[in-house]
Amino acid sequence: MADLLSQEEVNALLENVASSGDVPEMDTTEYEPSTYKKKDPQYDFKRPNRLSKDLMQSLHFLHDRYARNFSLTLSGYLREMAEVNLISIDQLPYSDFLMSLPDTTSINVIELVPNMGKLILEVNLSLVFPVIEKLLGGVGAPMDKIREITDIEQRLIEEFISLTISDLQDAWRTVVPSTQFAIESRETSPRLVQIVAPNEIVAALVFEVRMGSVSGMMNFCIPAHLLEPLRHQFEVEKSVYVKDESKADEIENRILDVLMYTDTKLEAFLGKVKVNIRDILQLKEGDIIPLDVKVDDPVSIKIGGTVKYKGLYGMMDGKKAVKV
Repeated sequence: MADLLSQEEVNALLENVASSGDVPEMDTTEYEPSTYKKKDPQYDFKRPNRLSKDLMQSLHFLHDRYARNFSLTLSGYLREMAEVNLISIDQLPYSDFLMSLPDTTSINVIELVPNMGKLILEVNLSLVFPVIEKLLGGVGAPMDKIREITDIEQRLIEEFISLTISDLQDAWRTVVPSTQFAIESRETSPRLVQIVAPNEIVAALVFEVRMGSVSGMMNFCIPAHLLEPLRHQFEVEKSVYVKDESKADEIENRILDVLMYTDTKLEAFLGKVKVNIRDILQLKEGDIIPLDVKVDDPVSIKIGGTVKYKGLYGMMDGKKAVKV
């Protein structure tokens, strides 16, 4: 049986507590039990990440450089400023890639020689028709309505496709020197093209092509089983690319140092006047030739033959000068 305190003992305890200081208030806040649970990582069995993150980054570096090079090739081919940009790169099942394409388009099946597999280069008709019009002497305006491509138009676009594949081949040869692309077939419907099983994982690269007011998309599809044996070579290329990028600032500074000490011609254009040959032959020392400007008019200052600044004509230390 527990011992009970008498009233005198209770009073003595209260007196001791009061003399030692104030009693801190008790926190009466009620806490609810935590509902947080660590979520298990989700794994999508339909879209597994078969390609590593490093390999995807290597593909991005390689094809981003291809896009810049192809911009120059396409500009020279069309005789118009063109810009090609890598929009995205993703890995997904081959069936999803086909579903993302338009019902009618230009699909080119490319064989990777020697017998390593097949790839796909798809060019939207929103880009094909303006290119054809540009080649035939038109302005290359976008089409109001997309239609089926004819056999003649297919022949006209072949050279554009060949240039696209040629630059892709050059880009891949920086990684795999023996790379060789060859067009195996051409189709207009995605449903007619089966290079791998529908559930096979592929890398899908999306490019945007701009030509003036026209823009269109290109898609490059690479099966994962073609990339896995080349993973080490792609990652080595990525490290070289990053190393080259880190040297960009150093190269730029060296170029600026050279430019800073480059001689160039600076001219101050004071004015002009029209005179005939007889007046010129009669000129003698002390004659005054009136110009078409006033004394306080701004003077055009040319650098390399191009007007860059405006200034005022005057004198400094007994010499003619121009104040910018």
